[in-house]
Amino acid sequence: MMVKFSLILLFLLFTFSYGKPVKEKLKQAPSKSSAKAAKVTSNVDGLKYLEKFGYDKCGGHGSGKTAETGPLCQSNFQSMIEHFQTVHHLPVTGKLDLRTLTLMNAPRCSLGDYPMGYSAFQPW
Repeated sequence: MMVKFSLILLFLLFTFSYGKPVKEKLKQAPSKSSAKAAKVTSNVDGLKYLEKFGYDKCGGHGSGKTAETGPLCQSNFQSMIEHFQTVHHLPVTGKLDLRTLTLMNAPRCSLGDYPMGYSAFQPW
């Protein structure tokens, strides 16, 4: 009899404590992980995106390489876009066309594509 009563009490406790959302948690500010990333709409946005995810051969933020400080290291915007398009199997135009912008604005993690791009795995 006591075991049966304990089981019923536990069932009721879990039903009412886990069955309803806690209102205080719903009012909290959204977490940083759910914040939307900035949309790529211009060449400046595209350049920031490419540097962030490692397409600057001179050592952008996500590349994992050290920056060469000499005049021999030059990355131009067009070559960075061409490299991005090649890696992701897009038509290589060297411009922020619709397909490139669509892929850049797709949800993704915040990790750069390099140095992982040189391994056997595909970038994201």
